[in-house]
Amino acid sequence: MIRYFLAVIMSFIFVLLSCDNEVSLSSPKKMKKPGRKQAIKTDNVKQWSNHRVDVSSSGRVNGRLKSTLSNTPLWTFKTKGPIEATTVLDDDIIYLASTDRTIYALNWATGKPIWNFETLSQNKSAPMIHGEVLYLGSSDGFMYALNKKTGNLLWKFETGDEISGSALFSRDKKGLGRLLFGSQDCLFYCLDANTGKKIWSYDVGAPLYSSPSLKDSMVIFGGCDSNLHVVDIDKGELKAKIPLGGQFGRSVVLENERAYLGHMGNEFVCLDLKKSTTLWRFKLRFQIDCSAAIAGERIVFGANDKKLYCLDKKTGKELWQFKTKGHINSSPIICDAKVLFGSQDGRIYMLNLDKGELLWSTDVGEDIVADPMVIDGCVAVGSNDGVLYVFR
Repeated sequence: MIRYFLAVIMSFIFVLLSCDNEVSLSSPKKMKKPGRKQAIKTDNVKQWSNHRVDVSSSGRVNGRLKSTLSNTPLWTFKTKGPIEATTVLDDDIIYLASTDRTIYALNWATGKPIWNFETLSQNKSAPMIHGEVLYLGSSDGFMYALNKKTGNLLWKFETGDEISGSALFSRDKKGLGRLLFGSQDCLFYCLDANTGKKIWSYDVGAPLYSSPSLKDSMVIFGGCDSNLHVVDIDKGELKAKIPLGGQFGRSVVLENERAYLGHMGNEFVCLDLKKSTTLWRFKLRFQIDCSAAIAGERIVFGANDKKLYCLDKKTGKELWQFKTKGHINSSPIICDAKVLFGSQDGRIYMLNLDKGELLWSTDVGEDIVADPMVIDGCVAVGSNDGVLYVFR
């Protein structure tokens, strides 16, 4: 009889322990602190090869994105200087340029370093990837070409001043690879993308801070001369020069025969590229120092009045505005009918594109001037605290 009761009691204890284990396994996991690596599922990773998504600088990316993200980063990566440039991604590797004179290659799933390459000065422009090569312009005046997998230097080309904008890859009429970018030495360059040899240079007569956009056989960019330049890629010949009304240092958005941009003369403008005329102007009281993003009938951009604006792309009519507490120099990205951008109030925001309603926001503690990257249902953005944050 005693053995029988002992067996029953042992069976009862075993059942309790089993139930406890089941509850423990099904309970939510404790949120990890920022900086501890959590793996990202990368089944649907796509390439993000340049800072504004595509060569027309649309700022628009395909994919799905939840209406709210966790305020706790999946992982973070700390550099030794402010991060002012957006990241790019290729083959599950994210590439990050920092003002600490280093470009980093990190595993996208975990944030673990793969390699790094040191330049001679700060890196404020986003890298660009084509094929097996990563291209980066630096404040040391050099354009670098690196093997994207190893970080080994392939070649470098010296300009006469800082390079603040990103490069783009194109091909001439013969199919030869060309690298296109501007420098603060007032020249816009076209290099052989394989060797770094100069093919031609075009003299703007004023410093260039902007990054180019491409349309057919033309490269299009603005400068501190307050003009938009349309230049033939093959010969470097000027095809059109359109007055802007203010200095311009970002990327122009191209769609069909129209160009959209905001400049330092406190205006956002829509230009007709065929006629070299201005179709409409949207005037502000403050400067605009970021690129725009376009989707459907809407175009969005930020300004130094701390607001993000949404306009009708055909008429320039204001549809809505959203107020933050800091200047907006972080260019917006549109994904899944949502707008992502950072502000110098230290927050990253997600808004509904339709009405500009706040969906999600989180505070990283320092100014955000870098553009966000949105991929794999995640948002990656660098901050002036030198940290790259990845949220999901």
